[in-house]
Amino acid sequence: MMAKAGGKTFERELVSACNRWYIEEGLAALAYRRWAPPRTFQEFDVVSDSEDMLLYFAVECKSVLANQGETLYWSQYFNTAGGMHQIDRETRWLALTGRQGYLAVELRGGKGSKREAYMCPWHEVKKWRRTFAIGVRFDRIRECPQIRRVGTQYEMDSDVLCLD
Repeated sequence: MMAKAGGKTFERELVSACNRWYIEEGLAALAYRRWAPPRTFQEFDVVSDSEDMLLYFAVECKSVLANQGETLYWSQYFNTAGGMHQIDRETRWLALTGRQGYLAVELRGGKGSKREAYMCPWHEVKKWRRTFAIGVRFDRIRECPQIRRVGTQYEMDSDVLCLD
């Protein structure tokens, strides 16, 4: 069973982190959550719009209970709406829009535990899907840039997006 709790909160926190960073650095960009009606699918949860192509990206967000396993399963955490796997649909959408893509994974340890999040470049996600039939282990995800958490907020910067 897919753990849903935390997903919408993580999306909102990621949008806030991006927009705080844009304002603090004087960057001309805007991040926002994409909306989809109930029982439909959407391509990506968060998008960032900018004339700067480095800030023109989309993020698929997954918030999972890390204490209930060690793997982000392709069949459990991603859908196959419309007869196509979510990663394939979103890869096509990236190609059509010209955006960079990321998978942001929040690993929650449960009540009273710290949360950690990682920003995985989409080319890695596609490679993992080809390489690992069942899913990708959290230790692989932890090799991606970490989204720092300061107090109760995530902090975005160019290191997280591998822009430096």
